[in-house]
Amino acid sequence: MSWANAAVQGVLLGGLFALVATGLSLSFGVMRFVNLAHGDLAILAAYLAVSTTSALDVNPFVSLLVVVPPEAFAGAIWLNAAGILASVAALALDHVRGGGLRAKRPEASLT
Repeated sequence: MSWANAAVQGVLLGGLFALVATGLSLSFGVMRFVNLAHGDLAILAAYLAVSTTSALDVNPFVSLLVVVPPEAFAGAIWLNAAGILASVAALALDHVRGGGLRAKRPEASLT
C-alpha cells in the first residue's frame, strides 16, 4: 500500500465520518433530539458497498447503484417507524396525564 493510497483512503474515511457528524449535529441543533440511527445506516451502506465491490468484482460506483436504493428505502422505513412511535408515545403520555384520547381541550383565546 503506497503512501498516496493511504492518504486517499484517510481522506475518504474522514469525509464519511464528517458526513455522519454533520448529520448528528444538524439533527440535534435544529430539531433538538439526538438521532443516532443515521450513523448506523451510513456505516452499513459503506460496508455493503465494499462487500458488493469485492464479491461481484465491479467498480465501486456500480456497487453504489446496487446499495443506495435499498438503503434509502430502509432509511425511509426507519424514519416513518420513528415518527409513528413518537406519535403513539405522545398519545399514551397525554392519556396518562388525564387528557384522554377524546378529552375536550379548552380553546385558546386571543384576548
